[in-house]
Amino acid sequence: MPVDYCGEGPVDAAIARRLIAAVGGEPGTDYLTPRGPRGKNALDQRIAGLLIAAEHGRRVLVLRDLDAEPCAGPVVARLVHRPAPGFCLRLAVRAVEAWLLADHDGIARGLKVPRSSFPCLPDALADPKAALRHLVQQSRDAEIRRQCGATPQVFGALTASLATEVWDPQRAAARSPSLARALRRLRALCR
Repeated sequence: MPVDYCGEGPVDAAIARRLIAAVGGEPGTDYLTPRGPRGKNALDQRIAGLLIAAEHGRRVLVLRDLDAEPCAGPVVARLVHRPAPGFCLRLAVRAVEAWLLADHDGIARGLKVPRSSFPCLPDALADPKAALRHLVQQSRDAEIRRQCGATPQVFGALTASLATEVWDPQRAAARSPSLARALRRLRALCR
């Protein structure tokens, strides 16, 4: 049975597909509409409908950034009033980009930057998106550096391609406790 997924944007969708595949699942429907509203508020408004899908037998993974919220518990309680067995909401601490930064080997290779440039504790970063952008600016590849300075959509496409092509969730989970918890929960959902 496939696992449907949704997130704040295309980067979350790419990460969700990789996570599902990493635990032996099959990525299903991407509930992020191509031209629909994106971001945390738009995602939060979709959660009630995604819960209904899970209540009717679908398995659904939702990825959301914790951002500046102090802890996940109150956010989950606010968004998920009644849990469904096939529903999995995972909050990245602070953002899914921290999960990417946790794979020093893959992302360093993809960005052409030294592994020594990476943060040891990506979940502790206040702004993982800015940290990733800073790494991109250090790339030895001029085209990669150009993409960093382009529009947010171009930078997002670069980030999504890193998630798809070089990021290894299993490796990254060793440095990101929030990712390790997400993988454990997703394994249980896929059983």
